[in-house]
Amino acid sequence: PDWRAPFLLESRWPGPFGLRVALTFDDGPNLATTPSIVETLRAEGVPATFFMVGYKLETPETRALALEIHADPLFEVANHSYSHARFTTLTVEQMRSEIALTNQNIRIALGDACHHPRFFRIPYSASSCASAGVVREYGLSMVGFHVDTLDWCYAIGSGTCSPAYVSWLPPQYQSDMVGWTLTRLALYGGGVAILHDSQANTAAQL
Repeated sequence: PDWRAPFLLESRWPGPFGLRVALTFDDGPNLATTPSIVETLRAEGVPATFFMVGYKLETPETRALALEIHADPLFEVANHSYSHARFTTLTVEQMRSEIALTNQNIRIALGDACHHPRFFRIPYSASSCASAGVVREYGLSMVGFHVDTLDWCYAIGSGTCSPAYVSWLPPQYQSDMVGWTLTRLALYGGGVAILHDSQANTAAQL
C-alpha cells in the first residue's frame, strides 16, 4: 500500500517549490530548548518562523527571548493562539480572544505597540470556515504545512516514534526523524515543514 496516503494534514496541492524549504516552529518559546534551536539556525544561516503561544510570553525571560528572535533578520515571530486551544470547539468571540491576546503579548515582548504579526497557525490544524474568517479579521495569513516532521511523536519516545501514536509511519523511519523529514521534503521538492521548538529531541536533531 502507498504509505503516503494517510497524510491528511499535509497539503493536497504541493509544489512546485524549487527545492526551497520553510522551517517553522510551533509551541514556544521554551527557555530550555528554543535558545539551542536559535543557535543552530544562526550557525547555518537558516531562516525560520516561530509560531508562539501567547500564555508563554508572560515572563520577562520568555519576552526577552521573543525579542531576541524578532531582532534577528533570519527569524520571524508569529501567532499560534493564546492557550493552544482547538478552535473548532470555540465560539467566535473565544477565537478572537485567542488571537488578540497573543498579538498583544507579542507587542509587549517586542516593546512595540504598533507591531502586527503577519502569520497565524491554528493549533492542531483544526480549522473551519468560521475560524479562517476570524483569522482574516486580524489581517493575518493562516499558515499550514506540507511536511509534518512528526517531531512531537519522536519526542514522546525519546527519539523513537511509536506505532501506538503514528501507526502508518514506515518501520525504517521509526527511529529516524531526519530521514523521515528529508524523505517527505524530497517527495514534495521542498515546502513548509512543521517542527516544535518546545521539544528537546527536536533541538538535538535539528
